[in-house]
Amino acid sequence: LSKKRIDTLTLSYNNLDYTSLTTSYLENTPHVGDLKVVGNPMQDATTALQFVTAISNNEHMKKLEMRECGLGGNDLLEAMLPYLHMLKSVDIGYNDITSNDVPCICSFIARNQPTVKLLNL
Repeated sequence: LSKKRIDTLTLSYNNLDYTSLTTSYLENTPHVGDLKVVGNPMQDATTALQFVTAISNNEHMKKLEMRECGLGGNDLLEAMLPYLHMLKSVDIGYNDITSNDVPCICSFIARNQPTVKLLNL
């Protein structure tokens, strides 16, 4: 895949290994503009940071959709959101977001309101 120009990459319900995706693909393929990950739980905060760092280093990335990835209630959103400031669209729906996640989401909105055009919860 790293040799191909892919504008949109969708990975749904496939027991995704985020570390492999990050190191083997995202860090070496700078032209993915839209990334959609559905039904693939994020393993831990370290993996989440590596994943979003690779996304933030991709100047072409404009849209991230992560649905049903287990991001709510476990500090993953707090670790990830600061790295997603350059995106135009962030969709984190269906992640069991809890009241503990609300402060980091509000902070993300306040800091990035002019840049982020769509935030779907």
